[in-house]
Amino acid sequence: MAERCEIAIVGGGVVGAATALALNRAGFDVRLLERSATPPTPGEDYDPRVYAISPASARWLRKLGVWQAMPANRLGAYESMRIWESSPERALSLDAADIGDAVLGWIVEQSQLLSAIWSALPAGVAEPCCDVSAADIEATGATLTLADGRRLQAELVIAAEGALSPLRERAGIATAERQYEQLALVTHLRCDREHG
Repeated sequence: MAERCEIAIVGGGVVGAATALALNRAGFDVRLLERSATPPTPGEDYDPRVYAISPASARWLRKLGVWQAMPANRLGAYESMRIWESSPERALSLDAADIGDAVLGWIVEQSQLLSAIWSALPAGVAEPCCDVSAADIEATGATLTLADGRRLQAELVIAAEGALSPLRERAGIATAERQYEQLALVTHLRCDREHG
């Protein structure tokens, strides 16, 4: 006998977990299926993977009870940003004054954000260490077969597994890919002066 829910979300990263929390708060019967264990508790070391959070996203996270759960000293507010590809003189400049706000956004570590979202999820919504081994997707819903043999029927399935989503592939959803032929280096710097 298959278990049932209205919405199954496969992938418990920031997008999947935040979606599960918002849909649960909106009254939907949601199940969040995450392949790995629950996110580790953030430590004192800074996480090199970060998100730039806009004021609108911060308001949404506050409404969900997530924003205020993150340590204030780990939220890096910024007032302006310059973005360029190859020539700094052709940069796109963004400023908080342009949106009539005190800040343009915040840089937030993924581990801090993920931990706060998972902590806000009610018991029974998230199921860590749960891998989807098969999916039978139809117009009226889907039946997911889990690695432990259980089956879960859902009216809607959201694939939030990232760029290499196995569920998206099982559903036959094509993607257009291209290589940027670029590399990025992520590091932390300790500066003598404020960065401004």
